[in-house]
Amino acid sequence: MFTSCTEKNTVTLMGKKKLPPHGPPAFDRGPTPHFHGRVHILDEFSILLERAMRTHMGTTFIIQGAPGAGKTALLHKMGGDAPKPWQVVRIDPDALWDTNWLMHALDRGGEFNISEVTGGVSLAGYVKGDVTSVPVLKNPISVIKQWNAPLLLILDEAQTLAEGNKPEGKDRSIATNLLKHIHNGEMGRPVVLLAAGLGTTLGAFESLGLSRIGLKCDVKLGSLSSTSTRAIIQSWLTEDGRSKGDTATWVEEIAQESHNWPQHIAAYVEPALRHLQAHRGHLTPTGLSKVLELGRKGCASYYEQRVRKFDGDDVMLFAEAVFDIGIGKPFTKKMILSKFKEEYGAKKAESLFRNFIEKGIIAQDGYTYSIPIPSMHDWLKSELLLHKERLGKPPPSPHPNKSRGKSGGDESRFDMER
Repeated sequence: MFTSCTEKNTVTLMGKKKLPPHGPPAFDRGPTPHFHGRVHILDEFSILLERAMRTHMGTTFIIQGAPGAGKTALLHKMGGDAPKPWQVVRIDPDALWDTNWLMHALDRGGEFNISEVTGGVSLAGYVKGDVTSVPVLKNPISVIKQWNAPLLLILDEAQTLAEGNKPEGKDRSIATNLLKHIHNGEMGRPVVLLAAGLGTTLGAFESLGLSRIGLKCDVKLGSLSSTSTRAIIQSWLTEDGRSKGDTATWVEEIAQESHNWPQHIAAYVEPALRHLQAHRGHLTPTGLSKVLELGRKGCASYYEQRVRKFDGDDVMLFAEAVFDIGIGKPFTKKMILSKFKEEYGAKKAESLFRNFIEKGIIAQDGYTYSIPIPSMHDWLKSELLLHKERLGKPPPSPHPNKSRGKSGGDESRFDMER
């Protein structure tokens, strides 16, 4: 049984005290202490900030990627790298239309505001003694226009602007106006909105009036390069795991299994750090085998989470639709819809296809679509074969007009490191 001991920063395990495992609480989410890669994106964004300062303007920069692509870690890196005098402010979607939300994000939530009421004036947050009030700021545009420093607003999970955080009525008009002013550099000062989300993020912004994103300001985030993947694993093993001896075999094996996908790297590194901690940094062959086994289970759990909200029959139907498509290869919407329509009809087929996009299982790949995580494509196929075996049904027969790619051997344009 585990019990925390916060005073000494230890964990008690069966009466023995051990240091807590390295890494963040949610190991495969949020910022990372060992960031490598994405150099092209970081360079382009640095140039954008320089131009914004020089022209005293700004714009929007949007990053789209499947779950686990490392969007949040990249946002933290971009915000942390922003040079002075940029002020970095992380906002929630509501800050685009709600003045109070924006004021709190800017650390101005405790200021007194005078608000008009029927028959007079009331002072919000009134306290006894001397009171200093400030004029009411009518909307988010007014708040930002009073700001003195260059402002970098960072919005994560931005796809929710078309879902749970979708503005309605007057809020929608306010958000549209604010986004238009920022996007067109009309705030009277350098203001940049850096947003990241799933593959529906750009559509969410388009629904709020941003019909065209600036040149090099629309990024599709995919897999890391092999070099970056190995550098990340090496940093974790040596700096946090304090590994002793040659790490080459461990780095290579974990890199191969992770398919250069950030979430998968975390799935293997986390048990690797636990092993190194338990064995005082020693790397053993049996330890590597166990780490790889646990990493595979972590990846499978990740895939299961991605499809959890779908009916099992729908997942298997989708797996059948992509079974003959090479791993990482693009496919057309029509190819998937034809399979769905056979079972459900046109209306539900469209809805189901859209849901797979919204959950990041399918992503637009130029004029076609793809499964942005090649290893998940492979997992879907294996799940379908297992499903057929359990039901005593024959496996799907290859279609004569479709090519079958090898697992992990092909990359779509969406999956290249940017």
